[in-house]
Amino acid sequence: MRNAQQEEIPGQALAQIWRPVVNAFTATGITKPTDRLIALYGVGSRIKRVCGWPYVAGMFLKNLQSQLCWKVTEESKSTRPETPIAPTWSWASISSPVNMMPQWELIERDETGEGPQAGDLNKQYLCDVLSIEPGTSAAENSGHTSSATLHVSCHLVPATIFESQPLSLRFNPV
Repeated sequence: MRNAQQEEIPGQALAQIWRPVVNAFTATGITKPTDRLIALYGVGSRIKRVCGWPYVAGMFLKNLQSQLCWKVTEESKSTRPETPIAPTWSWASISSPVNMMPQWELIERDETGEGPQAGDLNKQYLCDVLSIEPGTSAAENSGHTSSATLHVSCHLVPATIFESQPLSLRFNPV
């Protein structure tokens, strides 16, 4: 991660690397689902060591809200291994390629060119992570855990999803 002419990569910059690493890595099509977390452990443990952030199920507990914004890529179908290898809230719980979405770039303008933009969110998360209860762990040192309970707090907003191209979401007034 460094050569003789480079200084150590700062923790924040190193963390920004994680999102594209996960996106590219999950697209490689590792044939054995149980190898997914083990294969990334070297990079994850390096970030953990540099930043001091706990690493569980392919995610860092620091800034976990932004890492929960992932989805299965549009061209693939979501598949889960028979034997769980990670909690369902982790991208590592499925065998399909995923897209970890960039923080603060999740809102787009509507078809008229109007509507909220990412900056309009004032960079606030819409949920708070209260705690994680550890579950079973197959390999504590590898960040691999097949189950864990994630407790979050958030407001619920009534909404309707319409199947269309592109997918449409309308919020229902209360």
